[in-house]
Amino acid sequence: MAAQPTPAHPATMLAEVHAKALEEGTDSPLPEPLFRTERLLARPLHPQDAESSQRACAPASITKYMSLAFPHPYTVEHSLTWIAMQKDAPHNSLALTTSSDPTTVIGGIGLKPGTDVRAHTGEVGYWLSESHQGQGLMREALAGFVEWTFLHRDSDGAKAEEGRSRKTRLVAGVFAENVGSMRVLEACGFVKEGVQRGEVVTREGVVMDLHLFGLGVGEWREGRDT
Repeated sequence: MAAQPTPAHPATMLAEVHAKALEEGTDSPLPEPLFRTERLLARPLHPQDAESSQRACAPASITKYMSLAFPHPYTVEHSLTWIAMQKDAPHNSLALTTSSDPTTVIGGIGLKPGTDVRAHTGEVGYWLSESHQGQGLMREALAGFVEWTFLHRDSDGAKAEEGRSRKTRLVAGVFAENVGSMRVLEACGFVKEGVQRGEVVTREGVVMDLHLFGLGVGEWREGRDT
């Protein structure tokens, strides 16, 4: 049996990803938005987003209620690595920018697709920079994302026919102290479905309950028509 190559050191792999992203060109055209709201654009990530994404994600408050997979401190290298992972369809993670400044990332929104018997579902996640909070922008972004997901997002990232989508249910899990995020979900029609007691631990080692929210396409349609 042939000897297996020695895996590259993580730092070396990160440097290679960084170099590849730069080689692909930060000057290439930005992707077209997948959906728009009154004040925001949501589009696939691009290598030129690395620095603005890093700045927006830098404060500890942004990652306070996120999974540990979202690193803190958040570096440009982390940002470039994430962008490289998300560049191809399906675009499960989108950059949020203002309509007036489409080159500067102020937040992100996306979903983790369900699999197997949960293939029709997606777990929603989102974040917004500190300087843009308190303006109703996250509610606006989530409402637009839900509509796009239910009506236009196909399983392979291509636009689906009106009313046809592989995703017919969206869910979200929120740390107990993240009241603002719960309000955003409820404002967009999500229903609180339960609480998993002591389910998560923060970066600071605090054990918290996880509040579960869900929204089906049928109830979303009903809410939109009323």
